Amino acid sequence: MLEWKRFELLCVRYYEAVGFTTASTAAGPDGGIDVKLFKTDPAKPLALVQCKAWNTHPVGVKEVRELLGVMVHEGVGRGIFVTTGSYTPDALAFGSANPIQLLDGDTFARKILDLPLGKQQALLAFAFEGDFHTPSCPSWGPKMVGRDSQRGPFWACASF
Repeated sequence: MLEWKRFELLCVRYYEAVGFTTASTAAGPDGGIDVKLFKTDPAKPLALVQCKAWNTHPVGVKEVRELLGVMVHEGVGRGIFVTTGSYTPDALAFGSANPIQLLDGDTFARKILDLPLGKQQALLAFAFEGDFHTPSCPSWGPKMVGRDSQRGPFWACASF
């Protein structure tokens, strides 16, 4: 499984490969937006993208509603939610009733595999180069380190 930051960066590179100009958020709270997509007007995003590298449980309607709230707040008419996993039925129904495209892990992988071979290979090489398993610190960005506690092992920021 790709760690969350690598997955976000893979999404950025995918949208660049299909012709969008992108702006991604830095580490830390992203306000519900991981990537802004631009096509013609560099000051007005065409869509907002939220990425979740979730494999243990499906993305629920709460997260998809939050994306719609950010879209309304930002004045952007289209949203895209990309996950490595799946969606709950309520999330799928909410997304289809609103201008939000929901891409599960299998669909996103197929979209990458539908690209011309050179772009496909570049994205896959990026996705799996180096350490793509160790999570990045959500506050600062560098790779986290494994720690042990009385409750068991956990990931922590290197400065923790």
